[in-house]
Amino acid sequence: MKSVFEMKRTILALAAASMLMAGCSEENTETPATPGAADRIEVAGAPEAPLAASGDEFTVTVQSSGDWRLAGKKEWCHPDLTEGADGAEVRFTVDENPGYEARSVVYTFMSGGKSCKLTVSQQGGVVVEAERDRYEVAAAGGEFRIRIDANVALAWELDPSSSEWLSDTTPETRAAMPERSYVYLTVAENTTYAAREGVLRVTGEGAGTREITIAQLQNDAILIDAESYPVEPEGGVVTVQVDANVDYTVEIPSEAASWCRHTASEEVSGEGPLRRTVEKFEIDEASMTRNVVVVLRAVGGEAKAEVNISQIVESEAAIVDVPDANFRNFLLQEGYVVTADGTKCQLTDAGMELTSMNCSGRNIESLAGIEGFTKLESLDFTNNMVKKVDLSANTLLSDLKFETNPVEEMNLGDAPVMMVDISATKLQVGENWWEMVVPSKFTLISSQPLEVKAGDNCVCTKFDMTQVPNLKRIDVSYITYSGYVLYLKRGVHTEDVVYRGEISSVVIEWVD
Repeated sequence: MKSVFEMKRTILALAAASMLMAGCSEENTETPATPGAADRIEVAGAPEAPLAASGDEFTVTVQSSGDWRLAGKKEWCHPDLTEGADGAEVRFTVDENPGYEARSVVYTFMSGGKSCKLTVSQQGGVVVEAERDRYEVAAAGGEFRIRIDANVALAWELDPSSSEWLSDTTPETRAAMPERSYVYLTVAENTTYAAREGVLRVTGEGAGTREITIAQLQNDAILIDAESYPVEPEGGVVTVQVDANVDYTVEIPSEAASWCRHTASEEVSGEGPLRRTVEKFEIDEASMTRNVVVVLRAVGGEAKAEVNISQIVESEAAIVDVPDANFRNFLLQEGYVVTADGTKCQLTDAGMELTSMNCSGRNIESLAGIEGFTKLESLDFTNNMVKKVDLSANTLLSDLKFETNPVEEMNLGDAPVMMVDISATKLQVGENWWEMVVPSKFTLISSQPLEVKAGDNCVCTKFDMTQVPNLKRIDVSYITYSGYVLYLKRGVHTEDVVYRGEISSVVIEWVD
């Protein structure tokens, strides 16, 4: 049986439960509210256009239903607030854009269950970039182009002070690519002895002006006051006046170092592009005619000057006329002759005793003067520009080479040359093998019994052997192209002297 106290406690518990059930029921009779239905967030005052690349700032007003916060971050865009209440103003500071590409960042404003986005955009920086600020051009000049990268329209002009030698040759339809332009320039040859500079000014909208220097090197020069310097047989001092715009060395051939010595170098004038220096050489007494070519050579360059010092001792040595400057310089450099007067040269003892001469690859057009070298037994003048040569005075000559010359006439006289090879009677004038000077006709004169070879490399199409009475054989094998004609003397030659091999298209024409 329960006590009175327990019965009271039970009654109170039942009453409390009854009241709680009555409250939940009332709430359930109402329509539940949607969470955040009254939330609101808007941003006013945002910029419509991208901001300048130089940097800028702007302010927006936040209109919200309650407190708000800001999400988003970029190192170059700085909001002064990241949270606040309705009506707050947020100032954005945008740094300068150092690049040429545009950029942007998106910020999100949030309040309750609502959000809105703010996009901040900025223009790219103006870029005008050249490959380099200075270009060096050789004294020879030429054409070249300058590449300029930019993201704006360009304009350019050359400084008028350089108009005589520097010109803009950019074609209207110049090669162009997106964000890239090419400026084409033509530089004239620098014939002066001083370096020079021009300026190309490139302007881009909003980028100011960029200056590019065009520097052309000087025409290197080493100039001397005479072509030759004669010295008496008893010796003496040779004084050479040198005007140069480069440093140079003094080179004395080893075979002449015992009697020719460089004794002094004195600068006498340093004004202008050319410096004047006096070089002195001491020459010993001579017992025979001799010559030395002292070379003044630019340090690290190609310029040079040749000082021809000669001593003439009276003798019976032959004096010959050597009109071709390249052949004459070769003879002087080798010590075979000394300068006598103008183009006339006197043979040295070495020249009079010379039995073998190799003057190949010297750009020689005439071998006039070769007649003085009467003891020659061997001659090689391959790879020159000789069209006509008279070797009839060289009566000991037996070995002859003359490939890659456009020889049209050769007189051997009584020289005991037994073989004449005209397979390569041509002159290559360019890097390409088809650029050649071709003789129209090759005429050979000789009293000796000899053989002639005209092989597959021969580009001359007419061979005149009518003045070779003792022609033993002419080999025209492998000449397969039409138009080749061989002239023989009727009654002197027979068809048997022609060796055709298995194939040949050469036609014989008999001359009375």
